[in-house]
Amino acid sequence: MDAETGETAVSSVESGSGLFRPNVDIKLDYFEIRNSRLENLNTTEAPGPGYGFPHIDYGDFRLEEIELQWSNFSLDSAGVKAIPEVLSLRIGDEIELMNMTADRISFSDSGLELTNLQLLTGNSYLDDDISLKFSNLNDFNNFTDLVEIEAAFRRSEIKISELLYFLPELGKNDFFFSNAAALIE
Repeated sequence: MDAETGETAVSSVESGSGLFRPNVDIKLDYFEIRNSRLENLNTTEAPGPGYGFPHIDYGDFRLEEIELQWSNFSLDSAGVKAIPEVLSLRIGDEIELMNMTADRISFSDSGLELTNLQLLTGNSYLDDDISLKFSNLNDFNNFTDLVEIEAAFRRSEIKISELLYFLPELGKNDFFFSNAAALIE
């Protein structure tokens, strides 16, 4: 930690199939971020392949109105684990995440697990345990073929247009194309 600025730098390098290679272990009982924003300030060079959702313009990418409260947070070579108590944000003008909570979140080189996830947007609501399994983050470039999703939506409604924002290739399917304004219940 820099004594003058209070900033902490954590380096990570994606090498081989590994994402997490921090040179420090971070463990926090609780942390909070209020009324913040995150944006790509380098608009001349957007990230290339390997950055999850290739249709998103990372040169003009911004998360706004971020409110975050997490407990039992840890970041180490195994990945990230935490209990998200509050998470809300806006992705540009397209998506507003009004609140996300879970009993546990775990993110590593090969998977993402959300236990007892409750997620509310302006148009959708999810209530489930959700697991994503993948070989590495590059699998997100071919999400529908390489990322395995396990979920049994209990009391959920998903607006198809919000699903298409993250998975536009589903729009090639006649059902999703014809029902973009509909809800999946």
